[in-house]
Amino acid sequence: MSIAPAHRGRALSSAARVSLIVLAASIHLRAAQTGFHPGDIWLDTSGQPINAHGGGMLFHEGTYYWYGENKDGRTWLPESTKAWQGYRVDVTGIRCYSSKDLLNWRNEGLVLKAVPDDPAHDLHPSKVCERPKVVFNARTKKFVMWMHIDSEDYKAARAGVATADKPTGPFTYIESVRPEGEDSRDQTLFLDDGKAYRAYSSEKNDTTYISLLTDDYLKHSGKFARVFEKRRMEAQVIFKHAGKYWFMASGCTGWDPNAARSAVADSILGPWKELDNPCRGQRAEETFGGQSAFVFPVAGKANAFIFMADRWNKTNLTDSRYLWLPLQFRGNQPIVDWAANWDLSFFDQKASEAGAKSRAGNPVFPGWYADPEGVIYGKEYWIYPTYSAPYDQQVFFDAFSSPDLVTWTKHSRILDTNAVHWARRAMWAPAAIEKGGRYFLFFGANDIQNNQQRGGIGVAVADRPAGPFKDYLGQPLIDRFHNGAQPIDQFVFKDRDGQHYMIYGGWRHCNIARLRDDFTGFEPFPDGATFKEITPQGYVEGPFMFLKDGKYYFMWSEGGWTGPNYSVAYAMADAPLGPFTRIAKILQQDPQVATGAGHHSILKFPSEDIYSIVYHRRPLGERDGNHRVTCIDRMEFDDQGFIKPVKITFEGVERRALRP
Repeated sequence: MSIAPAHRGRALSSAARVSLIVLAASIHLRAAQTGFHPGDIWLDTSGQPINAHGGGMLFHEGTYYWYGENKDGRTWLPESTKAWQGYRVDVTGIRCYSSKDLLNWRNEGLVLKAVPDDPAHDLHPSKVCERPKVVFNARTKKFVMWMHIDSEDYKAARAGVATADKPTGPFTYIESVRPEGEDSRDQTLFLDDGKAYRAYSSEKNDTTYISLLTDDYLKHSGKFARVFEKRRMEAQVIFKHAGKYWFMASGCTGWDPNAARSAVADSILGPWKELDNPCRGQRAEETFGGQSAFVFPVAGKANAFIFMADRWNKTNLTDSRYLWLPLQFRGNQPIVDWAANWDLSFFDQKASEAGAKSRAGNPVFPGWYADPEGVIYGKEYWIYPTYSAPYDQQVFFDAFSSPDLVTWTKHSRILDTNAVHWARRAMWAPAAIEKGGRYFLFFGANDIQNNQQRGGIGVAVADRPAGPFKDYLGQPLIDRFHNGAQPIDQFVFKDRDGQHYMIYGGWRHCNIARLRDDFTGFEPFPDGATFKEITPQGYVEGPFMFLKDGKYYFMWSEGGWTGPNYSVAYAMADAPLGPFTRIAKILQQDPQVATGAGHHSILKFPSEDIYSIVYHRRPLGERDGNHRVTCIDRMEFDDQGFIKPVKITFEGVERRALRP
């Protein structure tokens, strides 16, 4: 927390503290802690509640050191911070605990103590001392602690630094500063190849600064970046995984919890790309009732990280609790799942599962996504879906990529209405294709109901599959009804001769049109018509076409998209304009698996006669029409070339990496 901040303290009379200790002992006193119990009272090896809030972790020579704010004494509300309920306790110091196993912690005492005899000192009990973090400088052999130092009214907003010769102190306080000429509140430290960086809330919490420290880690070098401008974050966390930098933080709501933030970057100084709320499970929208403190890797275990958070009790800060939870990665998103009880074997199990996982599983990635367009670009699979939400919220597209159909990376907001001035809502059913080294994304927008409304089918372009995409034409490619077809649900088909066709249409009508070579418009057919209707029997929306063994397979969705009977059927012809003969329905609900299976695309693996169908469906029990998920299952043909009915599964398709 911070300015209009929020802050942490701890309070209790000696009698109340004795009662708390007795209660804690009755709840979780055990010979040795064997697992993590987020939110419960956590006792040290002497049976006392651990007192290290807003803390950080240092791993040094086989031992973990947990540093945090010592919260003892009366919780009270200063007059100067009543407006935002800035409860606090007097500063007593920074406490350290040590452990070999992350479960059983020995109290090493106050490693940095308050200075009660000097009212002007930064560590006087009347001041603020928060968010201590410690790193070891291998050059100077010093342990360096940085912390947030402030006045009672939070107007000083400074960064304090102290050093020690041992991880257990004592630390010697050096000074406090206002780095880069700005204020400094909540903060964290991060070591990267021997260089130390400090990330902190500045500009009254409006912006996060990331500053490189000097080689001795005692000053700011002057090299820094302003990131997440106007995003108002605090409780910053930075860690590294798979060559990327990961960031987590909270919003600024005082002591009250809010949804966690996350972001990723290729360089610690940015640019940073914001991701989703990493929390999953009960109270995920408020970080399980807590606030981020630190993330650290577990020594000796691959891809194992622990997320540390504090569950603040603002009117009785002594009874604030700790939330330690396993952090995982799902694609390009760090994920923290709620677990009431867990232990370190969790990471061994996940490592075993990851090594053994040979199928994609359905849905293939989390979230409500529909109308998936699956394509192959080089050595990667890509899926471009609709964000399945109310129309007024459908103002952007996300994309997902995978090297093997099992591990998916999310690419957020590759295109949104800010880049398409004529689009306001209902951005639907993207269709993706590469041409001439550029990537085109065709899409519907605004859900127009007549020719007087603005909207229809647009096209965007980018230099890479993940975008960012920009509006290609500055106006819709198709903005009117032709042959009764609503201009939505477009698919771009490349024929054997290199001609690209657009096949599209809603309201039970489907048109085909010849795209110009540069995709800026359409070329009339030899008879002068631009849009030819090819609507097959049963057609509703969502057309798709592919060519196999000289035959054109024309597929579509039928039934109501919000209902359980939404499904996929197909027809066949000898030419892209037909005439098409309806064959059968091949994808539909399974009452034991899911309902509303439809609006699909097809993936054919290069140089192999293997096909998969990419589609959306509605999980059993879901009644909201927008609650749709993206799935992939195998699609097979019989000896006559007819598509066999697809079996929808929970297991999905097998892992399959693309060959160079």
